[in-house]
Amino acid sequence: MNYLLLFPVLFPVICGFAALLIRFKGRRPMEAYFTTVLCINSLSVFGLAFLKPDTVDLAVFANQFRLSLFMDGPARLFSCMVAVLWIPAAVYAFDYMEHEREHLGKDTAWVSRFFAYYIMTYGVTVGLAYSANPLTMYIFFEALSLVTFPLVIHLRDHKSVKAARKYLRYMLGGAAFGFITLVLVVLCQSSEYFAFGGMIDTSRFAKDLLLLVYLCGFCGFGVKTALFPFGSWLISASVAATPVTALLHAVAVVKGGAFVLIRLTYYCFGAAFLENTWAQYAALFLVCATIIYGSTMAVRETHLKRRLAYSTMSNLSYVLLGVCAMSPLGLCAALLHMLFHAFIKINSFFCIGVIMQREERTYVDECNGIAKKLPFVMSFFTISALALTGIPPFCGFVSKWQIASALMERHGAWFYAAVGALMYSAFCTAVYMLTLAVRAWYPPKDSTVVMLKPQEPGPKMIVPLAFFTISIVVLGFVSAPLVNAFLGFTGL
Repeated sequence: MNYLLLFPVLFPVICGFAALLIRFKGRRPMEAYFTTVLCINSLSVFGLAFLKPDTVDLAVFANQFRLSLFMDGPARLFSCMVAVLWIPAAVYAFDYMEHEREHLGKDTAWVSRFFAYYIMTYGVTVGLAYSANPLTMYIFFEALSLVTFPLVIHLRDHKSVKAARKYLRYMLGGAAFGFITLVLVVLCQSSEYFAFGGMIDTSRFAKDLLLLVYLCGFCGFGVKTALFPFGSWLISASVAATPVTALLHAVAVVKGGAFVLIRLTYYCFGAAFLENTWAQYAALFLVCATIIYGSTMAVRETHLKRRLAYSTMSNLSYVLLGVCAMSPLGLCAALLHMLFHAFIKINSFFCIGVIMQREERTYVDECNGIAKKLPFVMSFFTISALALTGIPPFCGFVSKWQIASALMERHGAWFYAAVGALMYSAFCTAVYMLTLAVRAWYPPKDSTVVMLKPQEPGPKMIVPLAFFTISIVVLGFVSAPLVNAFLGFTGL
C-alpha cells in the first residue's frame, strides 16, 4: 500500500504529458479530460491522508542517498490544501483561458498546452509535500521551477518571455544556494528521514559553520517565497495569465518555498539548535525587511496585479515569522497562515482577474464604482480584503494572532520588533486592500464611474469565487480544531 503515495505524484504528470500529444476535438472534451484527472488525483490525496501509509523508498543510490516519500502532519496539510484549491482554480481557469484564446485568436491546442503543465504542476507540488528527506525534497523543489516555467512564458509576448527568463534565473540561483545546504545536511544526517526536532548530527562540524549553511539555505530556498532582496521575480511574473499568478502566489510556488523552509528549520536543523543564535536573528531581520518593503510598495503600487504581488511578498513572510520564532507555537502559526493565506490570496487574485479581463481595468483609479457592475465579485473581494487585513472573525485574524503570540512568547527586542513589523504591515494591508474596495463601492463624486448595469461573469468563475469566500469565513469559525491539530504535529 505504501507505493500508493506515488499515484498522486505520477498520475497528473503522466496525464499532463499525454495531453501534450492529444488533439482535443473542441473545448468540452478537453475540459472533461482535465477535470477528470484533477478529481481523481484530489480524491487520491484525501484518501491517502486518511490512510496514512508508511514511508516508501523509491530508489537508493550508493547505499546512502534515498528517494523516499512519507506522510506526516505537515505533508497531510500541504497536500490536502493543494487538493482542495486546485479543482476550483482549474474551473475558473477554463473560463478565463477560453476568453484569452478567443481574444488572442489562438486554437484549442494553445489552451490544452496550458492545462497540461497546470496539472503537471499539481503532481510535482504533491511530490514536494510527500518528500521524506532533503534529497527528495530538493529534486521536487527544482522540478517545480521547471514545470511552472512554461506557464509563466505561456502567452509568448515580450513581457512574458522577459518575466519567464527572470523567473528561471532566480529559481536556479536560489536552488544553487540551497544545494550547498543540501550537501551538508546529507553529510551530517543522523536519520534517513525528516524528524521533528532535527535530523542532523550537529557535532560533525563547527556550530558557526552549520549556522552559516542554514542561513545560506534559508536565503536560497527563500527565493521562492520572494524573500527580500530576491523577490523581484514575483512582481515581474504578474504579467502572466491570472490563473498562473494565482498558482504562483497562493498554491504552489511561494507556498512550496515556505514549506521547504519549515522542513529545513524544524525537521533538518531543529529549532533547539537554531534558537537564540545569530542565524535566527539574521533570518528574522530578512523576513521583517521583506514584510516592510512589500507592504510599503503595495501601498505605492497602483497596478492591480502588481499590488497583489507586493502583498504576497509581505503577507507570505508572516509564515516565515512563524518559522523564525523557532518554537512549537511558531510552527503551528506558520502552518495556519500558510493554509489561510492560500484561500485569501487566490480569491483576491481571481476577483482582480475578472476585473482586468472582463472589464479591462488595470489600475486602482479605474475601478471607481465598479461594484455596481460586479456586485458579487466585489463582495467576494471585500471579504478577502478584510480577512487579509486581519479583521475578526475572518481566518486571517486567527493566523496573525497566532504568529504574534508565538513572537511575544519568545521575549526579546528582535521579536518585539518583528511584532512591530507585523502591525505596520497590517495597517498597510488595510490601506492597499480596502482602498480598492471603498473606491469600488463608494466612488469619489468627481470620478468617472463605470457602466452601472450589473454584468457578472459566468458560473465557472462565480462558483469558485463563492467557494473560496465561504471557506475564508468558515475557517475563521472552525480555527480552534485546526490549531489543536497543528499543535499535535509538534507533539504538544
